Amino acid sequence: LREFRKTVHDLARPRTEREWVELTSRIVSGRFLDFRARICRPIEQRWDVVRLDQRAVQRLDAVLLEWSDEADTERLLPIGEWYGTLRRLLETSELAISTPMQKGVQILEAHEAALTPFRHTFIVHANDGEFPKTSASGGVLADDERVVLREAGLPVSHRDEAMRRERTLWNAVAAAPWLTLTYRTTDPNGTPLLPSLMVPTHDESTELPRSHVPIGGPVSEVEARRHSASVLKTKLRDMGTTEIAIPTIDPERLRHAIVGATAERLRNEHPELGTAAPPVANPWNGHLRDPVLLRNLQWRYGPDYQWSPGTLEQYAKCPFFFFVRKVLKISEEDEASDETDPTTWGSIAHEVLERFYRRCGDALPARLDSAAQAMYEEIALQVLEEWEKRDTWLGLPPLWAQARESVREAVLDYLTWELKLMHRDDQVPEWLEYGFGYGSDRIVTIEGEDLTGVRRTLRLTGRIDRVDKVANGARYHIIDYKSGGAPPAKGYDDGSVLQTPLYMQAVATSEAVNVASGGYRSIRRRSAESVLQWGDARFERALRIAFSIPERVHQGLFEAVHSAATGWERWEAGRDVRRTDARYRSGSRFDG
Repeated sequence: LREFRKTVHDLARPRTEREWVELTSRIVSGRFLDFRARICRPIEQRWDVVRLDQRAVQRLDAVLLEWSDEADTERLLPIGEWYGTLRRLLETSELAISTPMQKGVQILEAHEAALTPFRHTFIVHANDGEFPKTSASGGVLADDERVVLREAGLPVSHRDEAMRRERTLWNAVAAAPWLTLTYRTTDPNGTPLLPSLMVPTHDESTELPRSHVPIGGPVSEVEARRHSASVLKTKLRDMGTTEIAIPTIDPERLRHAIVGATAERLRNEHPELGTAAPPVANPWNGHLRDPVLLRNLQWRYGPDYQWSPGTLEQYAKCPFFFFVRKVLKISEEDEASDETDPTTWGSIAHEVLERFYRRCGDALPARLDSAAQAMYEEIALQVLEEWEKRDTWLGLPPLWAQARESVREAVLDYLTWELKLMHRDDQVPEWLEYGFGYGSDRIVTIEGEDLTGVRRTLRLTGRIDRVDKVANGARYHIIDYKSGGAPPAKGYDDGSVLQTPLYMQAVATSEAVNVASGGYRSIRRRSAESVLQWGDARFERALRIAFSIPERVHQGLFEAVHSAATGWERWEAGRDVRRTDARYRSGSRFDG
């Protein structure tokens, strides 16, 4: 209760309407009392309720964002008055909740309004071509031919009937005691637009001119701030001096925007980097210099820290994302999507493969014959049923039914391909889900030189999908499954692919065996990719890069520049977060 009181104590302070709107928006977005995380947890597997709550919160957040621009910034409101204002808004408003991807049939607002009585109705965008909606082409039949066929009793529509339906809908929507109509006089390009044929006769002098030229000055605080920024840009360009007086309603925000724009310019001086580019880590792009922060990094990631190959690889791809996820521990809320999550799909496929090979043991079949396929079907059915009983969102039932079958078929096709490959190369699984580090009896510490020639040690933790014996156990091969495509082989050169060499070194160190090679196998593509041989130049370079990363972390280097081999992905944070598109054209951040 003390902790709760500390959290909510500041809510008792009176605020302006805009401050209350912004605070409510922060609560809704999840940065207060873990609200967003709590609504993402299902009760008794009611994921349909979770999805509805998520959509409702997103819609409410959008309403609050619009409200913020117009909210009062003068009068202070106590919390009780704000609660009453917000409650009245929600009780008298209906927020349309649609699917996130806008799939399926959407209900038109006009049809919905026609069934609900209102005292005051606003009809917006009452333009010709919008309401009534322009009828579709009649195809091979002319409209007068359609009229004749309709009179003969055939169920064929024509323009007059379509207009009658639209007029009936208009009358139903516009039947409120108080009615306000709005329509556009131009489109965004300045092209003149006409009102709907159903708009009654009115005084045309009240219309805005049919021109794309804005009339008058800013009409809202948002427009006023944009206008100030525009004036600043124009004067800087024309006068070429920083001694400029700019009228603005919000001087502090404009000053902040100027500082931010300066940082943006410094951050993006090298949008695409070549091997000869100067160092990109600077105070505006991920270089921490505060001694207290650096001491904390050296303590957190000291000699006893257990690094996972995936964590080292994440840093090598983009240090900024390592900083956000690992150092600051910021992550997105896990929200249920309509379809099966790719990670869940891959986890199910991994589990089916593990159980199949564990059941086979040393009696591995040379091909997927009828007996092996029957065993596979039994294992796949068992794994899928177990996942359906877990507290895991698998997607909407119709979509999960498709994903369920796709997992079963994809792994079956993969086994058909892989068993032939293993028989040809004389490979037999030796260890499945080989774990080391945390939660394991195996403590693995590897040693080697970094890129500067300094001797380093790394304590590793991780889990390898499979380790195969090759040629009667004389050599071993590391296998990492990928449900989609494998990382590019060129990633061994710039450090963006580190898992395979580190897995190879971990097994060789822990088991004292001859690890000959390692690589990835794609379940969907049924291919072996990015295979790496022990001791070759790419293997040695990847390990030296891995040994160099802890020291870079200790130095506070977290630049937002992506590796050349991978580049920015669509699922990563956008430019509003990372603030740059910089990536290496060739080479890597570890060169010279």
